Amino acid sequence: MATINDPAKRNHLPGPVLILLGSLLAAPVASAAEFVRGDVEGAGGKIELTDSLVIFSHLFLASPPLLTCPAAADANDSGKVDISDGIYLLDFLFLDGPEPPAPFPLCGNDPTPDRLGLCVYSAYCQPPPPPVTNSLGMQLVYLPPGTFLMGSAETEPGRERYGRDETLHGVTISRGFYLGAMEVTQGQYVAIMEKNPTAPEWQDSARPVSSLTWCDATEFCRRLSEREGRAYRLPTEAEWEYACRAGSTTAFWFGEASACGLTGCEPPHAF
Repeated sequence: MATINDPAKRNHLPGPVLILLGSLLAAPVASAAEFVRGDVEGAGGKIELTDSLVIFSHLFLASPPLLTCPAAADANDSGKVDISDGIYLLDFLFLDGPEPPAPFPLCGNDPTPDRLGLCVYSAYCQPPPPPVTNSLGMQLVYLPPGTFLMGSAETEPGRERYGRDETLHGVTISRGFYLGAMEVTQGQYVAIMEKNPTAPEWQDSARPVSSLTWCDATEFCRRLSEREGRAYRLPTEAEWEYACRAGSTTAFWFGEASACGLTGCEPPHAF
């Protein structure tokens, strides 16, 4: 979790992770949904002559067919869909040409530099399950499996002060999980723990609970699990950063530090 410089705002309890068991997931969720470059028609990963014909039709017909997923039609991963993609597939199918580049590791996530498009290919991807709301009114949202860069770049402002152990490294979240959309409020914490550790001048049932220990937080999760009949726990460091980054690679999910605006990036006004 990022450091919060205002002492009154430190040690907030983040939204807990909900581990769903049994049949709570009504619809299956693909943990490694993939689509294949060149499989323009969505034939389960099979590349056929008709895929190249769809590309040519899209490029040259007066009323071209819509490409369901442009990134799949970018067979040679050049960053655009053009005649070379159709020729690339013909070469692969009939002249022992190279196989199209590897499929995306996750549905809708293109990790290659061209970033042609983030498309959801219905033939391979299940829609994410809806948020879960428990008896305390906590809303938990689903985060799918994925891979991201954990840590910070050496050139990131402030890294020399706080990030000496933040060497960038790839991390894979192999299983999806639910995470609280908001921090745990004081009212929700009191409903479970029957006490409020927040400093009196900051007490408000709608504000995040603060000034609690790791033992307090894990005990809250344990009691909440008993009450709800579902397994809750604190997020791991990797899960927390994966969620906070929201697919970004910048210092903040909304951009670089220069975009902080009026709220500020440096003490005493850092958030």
